[in-house]
Amino acid sequence: MKTKRGFQATIYILLLFTITIMPVVVNAQASRPVVVISPGHGWWDEDSQKIAPGVVNGDLIEKDINLDVARYVRTYLNRCPVDVYLTRDGDDPNHTLEDVDEIVNGYNPKVGVSIHTNSFTGLQTGTEGWYTVNGFDDENSQTLAALLSASIASRLEIRNIGTKPETQNRYGGLYIHHWDAPSALIEIAEIHGDAEILRNRKDDFGRSIAQAILEYLEIDPHCADWSKPQGLPISTYFPGDTKVNEINLLNDGLVTWRVQDFSLVSQGNEYGAEAIYTLPQQTSVKEIATWEIPAIAPNRPGIFRQEWQLVRGDDQVGNKITVYLVVVPEEARQIKEDIDRRIEELRQRGEEEIGRFIEQLEQEALEWVTRELPNIICPPNLMLVGFAIGTALIIISKRR
Repeated sequence: MKTKRGFQATIYILLLFTITIMPVVVNAQASRPVVVISPGHGWWDEDSQKIAPGVVNGDLIEKDINLDVARYVRTYLNRCPVDVYLTRDGDDPNHTLEDVDEIVNGYNPKVGVSIHTNSFTGLQTGTEGWYTVNGFDDENSQTLAALLSASIASRLEIRNIGTKPETQNRYGGLYIHHWDAPSALIEIAEIHGDAEILRNRKDDFGRSIAQAILEYLEIDPHCADWSKPQGLPISTYFPGDTKVNEINLLNDGLVTWRVQDFSLVSQGNEYGAEAIYTLPQQTSVKEIATWEIPAIAPNRPGIFRQEWQLVRGDDQVGNKITVYLVVVPEEARQIKEDIDRRIEELRQRGEEEIGRFIEQLEQEALEWVTRELPNIICPPNLMLVGFAIGTALIIISKRR
């Protein structure tokens, strides 16, 4: 008959061997057009002998707004069959405004977009696009400018001022004029009248620009579909227990998820669940879809995993999602209570810490094995115990 200490040894040894790192899914891409994004300002200004800030409104500095939005554009487009480059990825003291066309043209782009933030003297809100006159491709430049301003106005719910030719600019032209691709300059919003959304919704400006570029290139915006898990899918069980766990996924893409298009598919080890669950409700961008997934714990202690993947047709959306089933013997109720308490503390701190929590469990398991097994196994077998601990350490190091 096993003792309580024997059950503790069993569960902790099993914990050591059941955690693996989830792979990141990368889709192969082919035939990729090049997109170049130019975050306005942030380059060296010869007259002032400092980095050009653009317009400023308190804590809002145009060069920083433009760069933040450009990085979001790159994030969303990087999920799609395009190659994306920024003309700068921070303040750039090595280039001036006059150099930007050389940077852009050096990438041999299919399309170019310059991102700016406006400062009106009269009208205090809105977005507007600018296109070239006698540039590389004026017709497509105007088309692109119109798509950009319409996309931003729709998503951010601000006024669409429309498009203007570069000849109406106070300088008589724009630096996009010299780009060797259909190009547009977008004034995403007004730094005073639209200050709140410029401060808090840079990601949505990025989504708008990315979607407009994809529409211009005639690429399905679903290529940018992505899911972000919300919450901690980890619970403790006694052997044979049944529970229902929630899987919460944030729509972090560009377009709405429709029920008929998306499913949550098991990657193996259902532990009492079905193999496929359809999307429970239509889910807009930045909203959360929730699945209720049953689980039946195995009849032995350890850490077990249900693994799930959100899919749209044959395309995987985001990374795999893991539901952890920590199974504790009936005789080890104190261990279960301790793990439950620590899981609840973990939820209060945030889901990012789950990896560290699992590593901590592994380390504590090793410490427990080192400390307790000599008291359980007779002395002649201590050499074998040492070999088992060393093997566990090697396996864990390879899995990290």
